[in-house]
Amino acid sequence: MTRSAAPAQEEGYVPSPPPEQMDGDHLSYEKTRRALRDLRRVNRWLWGYPSVLRSLLPRLNSGQRVLDVGTGSGDVAAAVLQAAAQRGVDLSVIGVDFKLRHLTVGRSWHPGQLRVVASADALPFATGAVDHAFSSLFFHHFGSDSNKAIVGEMQRVASQGVVVVDLRRSFLLRLTIGPLLRLLGAGSVARNDGHLSVRCAWSLAQVRSCQLQGRGQLRRRFPFRFALTLPGAEPPQQTLP
Repeated sequence: MTRSAAPAQEEGYVPSPPPEQMDGDHLSYEKTRRALRDLRRVNRWLWGYPSVLRSLLPRLNSGQRVLDVGTGSGDVAAAVLQAAAQRGVDLSVIGVDFKLRHLTVGRSWHPGQLRVVASADALPFATGAVDHAFSSLFFHHFGSDSNKAIVGEMQRVASQGVVVVDLRRSFLLRLTIGPLLRLLGAGSVARNDGHLSVRCAWSLAQVRSCQLQGRGQLRRRFPFRFALTLPGAEPPQQTLP
C-alpha cells in the first residue's frame, strides 16, 4: 500500500503560531495587569500609536462608530479617541477581546469605551453595524486560515473599511527586541511574548499571499510594521420595484 501524498500548502501559507502567555488562562490578575501595562508602554515609546493613527485617522468623521478587534486594555483605541478629539471629531469606540480579564483591566485605565467579550472570527454584530474596524498587533497571533476569517468578519461589520496594523518581519527587529524591552523595563511575560511576536511576524509577501477579500493597500509603516487597508461591507443591493 502506498501512502497518499499530503496536500500541498499554497505558497506563502502561514500556519497557526504557538500561543503567547497572555493568550492563556494561567496568568494571575496582577501578571495580566503588568503585561498589559508593559504593552501600553511599548505602544507609547516604540511608535505603536502613530502606525495606527496615520492609516485610520484621515478616514474618521464625527458620529462614527469604530471597532477595535483584539483590543486588550483598549490603549490603542484610547489613542484614537484622543487624536480624533484633538481634530474635533467625536467618535464612539467598541473594543472586542476574547479575554474578559483584559477588558476588565482596561476599563479602569480607559473609561468611555464599550467593551464586548467575543471571538474575532464570529463578531456579534450585524453587517455594516460600525463604520470602521481596526486591529493593532493582533494579526500575528494567527495563521493564514484564521486571519482570512477574522479580516472577513471585520469587513462584514464595517461599512467604511478596515485597517490592520502589525509587525513586519525583520531580522534587525529580532536582534533589537530584547534590548528594547529591557530598556523599557518590561516584565517576564511581556519579554517572552515580545520575542514570540517578533518571530511570528509576517512578511509583506505573506500578507499579500493571504488573498484577503477586496482590493486593498499594503504599506510599510515605521518602524518594522505594516498597515493593510481594505474596503468594508458592500452596501446592500437595491431591487427594483
